[in-house]
Amino acid sequence: MRRAVPGCLRRALLNRHRPLDPRLSSLACCAKSLDDEEEEPSQRSVGNEDRRQYFHPVITRAIRTSSWDDARKISFRECVRVYGLPRSIGLFALLMQSFLPRRIREVRCLIQSVVDHFGNAGPELFELAFLLASNLGGSMTLVQVYATIIRVFVELSMFEDALLTYVEAKKVGVDLQVCNFLLKRLVEGNQIMYARSLFQDMKSSGPSPNVYSYSVLMSMYTHGDKLCLEEVLELLSEMETEGVRPNAATYGTYLYGLCRAKQVKSAWNFLQMLCQRGYPCNSYCFNAVIHGFCHDGQVHKAIEVFDGMKKCGFVPDVHSYSILVDGLCKQGDLLTGYYMLVEMARNGITPNLMLTITVV
Repeated sequence: MRRAVPGCLRRALLNRHRPLDPRLSSLACCAKSLDDEEEEPSQRSVGNEDRRQYFHPVITRAIRTSSWDDARKISFRECVRVYGLPRSIGLFALLMQSFLPRRIREVRCLIQSVVDHFGNAGPELFELAFLLASNLGGSMTLVQVYATIIRVFVELSMFEDALLTYVEAKKVGVDLQVCNFLLKRLVEGNQIMYARSLFQDMKSSGPSPNVYSYSVLMSMYTHGDKLCLEEVLELLSEMETEGVRPNAATYGTYLYGLCRAKQVKSAWNFLQMLCQRGYPCNSYCFNAVIHGFCHDGQVHKAIEVFDGMKKCGFVPDVHSYSILVDGLCKQGDLLTGYYMLVEMARNGITPNLMLTITVV
């Protein structure tokens, strides 16, 4: 059953034939992250034969030498104008093969140029993805091509197009890593409806969410604009039912949510329970509670958590000291703050910018 994703994508499906999205950049724009040099002037103003004379030696050199300096000058759109679509697919497949398997960033830029030609997700792009994978002779699978297209759309914040590509990719199979990448970026982009729908689709038709998937979705309810602890507790309960064991990141996210909801005492009790039962936790878990007490003006309780952290075998990091020193200084206890700085120096921990500003 896959009702969740098609429902949330109704608007995206209606908009699939909208004009070229201005956020899509050409291959040259993508290449700026790899090379700061400007691209040579384009040959858009010359005739088709002149274009062919310009492109042929550039493509030949790029394929023979795996030269990114040459490959970055070739846009798929211009290639189609010169050679036509079928031949351009074969040429770009050869270009991609010259950079595979190690130079993934260059391959992603080439695929972005292909996406640029179509502008948005849709049947034409998906058909070309199939043809491109077929021409690559196994050096890159269709699933990998789809995964790269999803990444391109996500990096451009074109979430609907990324999800449309995800739905298409599921017809041939999509791995958990791609799902988790998409889920994380949806959460970071505050795409709550899409993130929920993707997660439900993963549960109903696979690949099944793992602890990372649950932790990412949980962070949406604890770190987002609206705090939803009920949803977090429901996810923790569901993890237990599904046999997915929470890790330190999962518990840290829950503790952060409790502190944000001003339930710091409950967070401290929960953290102590984790330590007593040997459940996974880390310095982030303790720092969340230390910060919660300091923010609440209970610096003496924050020191108690700080000491408990060391008793449980965890070494305070620069964030632990920074949060505590900041809380002590705001309370006016400069002497204890100074002793913390001395202890920090004795342990070989270098102050960060936040701590430096606090002390100054």
